[in-house]
Amino acid sequence: FIAKGYIADQLKSYLISKNVDCAIINLGGNVQTLGKKPGNELFSVGIQKPFADLGEYVMTVSLGDGEENKTAIPSTAVTSGTYQRCFKNGGKLYHHILDTKTGMPVDTDLDSATVLARSSMHADALSTICIILGSEKAEKYIRSLDEIDAILIKTDGTVIDTRTDG
Repeated sequence: FIAKGYIADQLKSYLISKNVDCAIINLGGNVQTLGKKPGNELFSVGIQKPFADLGEYVMTVSLGDGEENKTAIPSTAVTSGTYQRCFKNGGKLYHHILDTKTGMPVDTDLDSATVLARSSMHADALSTICIILGSEKAEKYIRSLDEIDAILIKTDGTVIDTRTDG
């Protein structure tokens, strides 16, 4: 479950090797940036509102390489969610993030977990782990990590943003 993240990191390395200094790589749920936009501006990336029309965002986040106020800027945003590859049957939602013990979709109170980090591969793994852990454990875990943040969207629509005090 980290293939797209690994590929995004490798694409970034390849672009750097070709002296590209500004790019945005979008692999569908995995967004990796290189540098900043012309004019030294950060990239702005929308966090999809779960189960809404494409283009409906809960918020936007800023991505780019470098630091601001001695804090590392995340260069990648990776989202895992229960709302993209799913169906309902008998009022129950079946999604693609599976419980390894039962083989059934994991029972979670999260619809979406977006991880902000420097490595897309790490963010890819962490976003799925957050869905599996559920909101309370995921928030605690992400807050314990350095230079990693998350936007967690619960099934009731509540947004948890670990970039703020919680």
